[in-house]
Amino acid sequence: MMPDQAPEDSLFTRIGGKAAVDAVVDLLYNRLLRDVEVGRFFTDMDERAQRRKMKVFLAYAFGALPNYSGASLREAHRPLVEEKGLTDIHFDVVAEHLQSILLELHVPESLVEEVMAIVGSTRNEVLNR
Repeated sequence: MMPDQAPEDSLFTRIGGKAAVDAVVDLLYNRLLRDVEVGRFFTDMDERAQRRKMKVFLAYAFGALPNYSGASLREAHRPLVEEKGLTDIHFDVVAEHLQSILLELHVPESLVEEVMAIVGSTRNEVLNR
């Protein structure tokens, strides 16, 4: 469940809270589904459920939630790595889309850098290394 409020100093709050995370995730999935490089990774998913999971995960990763009860990044992405060949190239495409969206939404660069540092820190888990 997404929080309506989070600690004032959390990245979640500083980036704009629930409304901002909702907008970013929705724009991100709209792009990813159309992207020729990564779109195939999203064809067999429940799109609504996936967007919801991503929003909750980002709320946690950005400091709004004390715990995350969903599947680990490693577990969630294992089939994509093992069955569909998810690699660093695909991770980078997703990260680039995310960064582009944040900048287009006029998120301050310092906050974009924080987000991208968090995203970068997940690379090995997502790619099951």
